[in-house]
Amino acid sequence: MRYIRPALIVAGGLGLAWGGWLLLSTQSVDQLLSVVLWLVAVVVVHDGLLAAISAAHHRRAGRRSRPAEPDERTS
Repeated sequence: MRYIRPALIVAGGLGLAWGGWLLLSTQSVDQLLSVVLWLVAVVVVHDGLLAAISAAHHRRAGRRSRPAEPDERTS
């Protein structure tokens, strides 16, 4: 594991760099702007869904949860 993790990080970085180079070298400016707009929309929708699901989960769990028992380490 000591050598696998850095190798995977390097491989991922090289793949990301190659994909970025291909994207910038083969696409027109209009296509690049469409990609940027799409990526921003994905982040907004993704975060909006996660925030709504998380809030609903906490509200629902909060009604059913009982008070926490005192921790032995703090007393």
